[in-house]
Amino acid sequence: MQSVNGLGVGWTAALDDKPVAVTGGATISGTMIAIKKVDDHTIASTGSRNGTVTSNGTWKLSSDGKVLTVTTTQVGSGAGKEPSVSVYEKQ
Repeated sequence: MQSVNGLGVGWTAALDDKPVAVTGGATISGTMIAIKKVDDHTIASTGSRNGTVTSNGTWKLSSDGKVLTVTTTQVGSGAGKEPSVSVYEKQ
């Protein structure tokens, strides 16, 4: 699986829950992501920096394949308690 944002920050990872480096110009050194398949419609992610978990997330695809919901929760000191939720609908 691969992800790259508009700033060129991205990663390529297998669904094996093994951390891989996040790369790109705006990336803080030591930033990693691990992803794993939870079920046929869900992927879980764990973000970390220098071995410390910084976020947990899920990507959930609706059963009809038309809606992707991405939920991310920051963890650690100073992290907000509310998750960030983005919903993408297939046009």
